Amino acid sequence: MFVTLEGCDGSGKTSTLDFLYLILQQLGVEVYRFAEPGSTLLGQKIRQFLLDGAAPVPMAELLMFCAARAEFTETVLKPLIAEKPNAIIFCDRFYDSTLAYQGYGRQIDLRKVEEIVQRTCADVSPDLTLFLDIAPEKALVRRGDAGSLNRLDQESLDFHQRVYAGYKYMSSVQYTSHTWRRNCWLVINADRPQDIVCLDAFAVVWGKYLTTKKERSMK
Repeated sequence: MFVTLEGCDGSGKTSTLDFLYLILQQLGVEVYRFAEPGSTLLGQKIRQFLLDGAAPVPMAELLMFCAARAEFTETVLKPLIAEKPNAIIFCDRFYDSTLAYQGYGRQIDLRKVEEIVQRTCADVSPDLTLFLDIAPEKALVRRGDAGSLNRLDQESLDFHQRVYAGYKYMSSVQYTSHTWRRNCWLVINADRPQDIVCLDAFAVVWGKYLTTKKERSMK
C-alpha cells in the first residue's frame, strides 16, 4: 500500500510520519518511508540545489523536481511496490506537491504541469493521500519555530496561500472526480495538537491497510 503525505511547509508531515512509522512497526507491519525529493543520490543532489541554492526559473524548477521523481519512481518505488505487496510504503510528498507548488504556487499552466507529472511518475499513484490541512500563516510560524528555513519556506505569503488553495481544490471531490488523479484523498485538520493529528492519521491508515489486506486475501 502506497501512502503519501501532503501539505504546506510546517503542516506537521514529518512528525506525523515519524509516529506512523513507529506505531506500525510495533504492530508488526513491514513499513518503508521516503521523502521527495531526496530518496536517491540524484534526488539528494537536486534537493540540495533546489532548497538551498539559487532560485531557478519556474519551468526549470518543475523539471528538476520531476527528474528526481522519475529516478525515484523507476529505481526504488515501482520495484518495492512489486516486491512488497503487504508492506506500507510512505512518501513525504509525491506528485501532488509539484501540482501545488509549481502549478498553483508558481502559476505554471496546470495542463502542462499535469502532463509532465504523468509522464514522470510511471503510472504510479498513491492508494491513499493524507492532506494535513492548516492555513499557511499558522504553518509558517510552526516552521520558523522549528529551525532553519529553506528557499521555498521563505517565499512570499501570497505564494504559500496559492499553494494552500491548490491543495484545498485538489483534495475536493470537484477536482478528483474529473481528472486522472485517483480519488484517494483524506483531509486531516492539522490545526490541532500534534498527538491528536497523529492518532487521526493512524486511524485512517490502519483502516485502509486492513481493508486492502482483506481485499487482497479474497482474490
